[in-house]
Amino acid sequence: MPRPIRSLQTKGQSVWFTGHSLGAALACLAVARAILEERHAVNGLYTFGQPRTGDFVFSDRFDHEFGSRTFRFVNDCDVVTRVPPRLLGYSHVGQLAFFDAQGNLQTDDHWWNQFLNSVKVGLEGLNKPA
Repeated sequence: MPRPIRSLQTKGQSVWFTGHSLGAALACLAVARAILEERHAVNGLYTFGQPRTGDFVFSDRFDHEFGSRTFRFVNDCDVVTRVPPRLLGYSHVGQLAFFDAQGNLQTDDHWWNQFLNSVKVGLEGLNKPA
């Protein structure tokens, strides 16, 4: 972890990561490296419009170590959050918070699974408008 972050931690400051879209995927990878490889203390991760970042093994290990402090926000039909496809072995990490078409925040995974079943997004749907 870069020295400025280490110096914050030695002064008792909390460290949080956040990002949007590609920045969210990079923030997720930075947290994974910090907690899984370097064993640095990270307080939380908030992502917005994050694509799937790793495979199922990565996701399981990440969630086991840090999933309760990872919050992933998805906005309605944002296709970025559905790539790369699960069919290729990619998976999301953390806790889902989903803004529906009316702008209501949904946090129930059961609701999200129903939504995914009603909206089929695959490789063939990436070139179609949402």
